[in-house]
Amino acid sequence: MYDLLQEMLQLGQRKVTEAGMGRQIRLVQGDIASLPYHDNTFDAVMSLGTPISHLTDPLVRSSAVAEMSRVVRPGGKVFLTGMARTATYRSAVFWLKQHPEFFEQIATIDFYSRGIMDGSQVWYTFAPGELEKLAEIHGLQVIDRVGCEGLANHLPAENLEQIEADERNWPVWKEILLETCNEPYIIGVSNHLLVIACKS
Repeated sequence: MYDLLQEMLQLGQRKVTEAGMGRQIRLVQGDIASLPYHDNTFDAVMSLGTPISHLTDPLVRSSAVAEMSRVVRPGGKVFLTGMARTATYRSAVFWLKQHPEFFEQIATIDFYSRGIMDGSQVWYTFAPGELEKLAEIHGLQVIDRVGCEGLANHLPAENLEQIEADERNWPVWKEILLETCNEPYIIGVSNHLLVIACKS
């Protein structure tokens, strides 16, 4: 596990210890745009929790993807996550009462072209197809795209929890989510986008 923040590494270490995985998992502090590993080191690289969406400088975002491509072996997989720009509109309406400033930001003329949201933290939202192109620029072949929340995005949490607790309904709902999560229209309304790519 690799993270910039010491606090996240401490949390990660606690979870690793609780899971009894201390021998299998090593945590390292550092910068995703400058990885301290040799070329072709790993079978897979996962960028989870949308770290590249928190890089608002396009050159730094590009460097981060280039680094992930560099350290994965040929034939290895790279998993990239980012915030989806089109879903931001739905999120701004969903959170309108709690955060009216979000809607004010997306209602500007340049939001769709810039894609930067400024709230409790600043993040970059990817336009449709943009994260895939970034992967391809750095020698990765896109295998699949997934809308992480899928159909469940912004549905009432209590309803989702009720279905998850129901032994009869949960398998059906889970299968529906898995079957539809890589449909283009579902990807566009999911807050988080996952791009799965392979190094040539």
